[in-house]
Amino acid sequence: MKITLPLVLAFTMTTFFVSCDSKGERQREQALEKQADSLEVEAQAARKTAEARADAIEANKPIVTDQVDRAAETERKAGEAVAKDLEKKAEATRELK
Repeated sequence: MKITLPLVLAFTMTTFFVSCDSKGERQREQALEKQADSLEVEAQAARKTAEARADAIEANKPIVTDQVDRAAETERKAGEAVAKDLEKKAEATRELK
């Protein structure tokens, strides 16, 4: 019994200290999360901007033609590509944690 209690106590203390994150590690993870959130906000803004540009292209022509439709669709696709790239960067940033 004399040796069992110190061993259990030592094991418990070791497990406790190993499982605790340091302040620096928590700050690093929070910074990465904040950066990833920022990238996702940028992605959403890119989508909205592209959609607004596409709508403006369509609104500037009194008659919607195939050429106008293609230009608007190209703008939407470009915005979606930018947004997807930013979301991939956000995901990669989160994986660094």
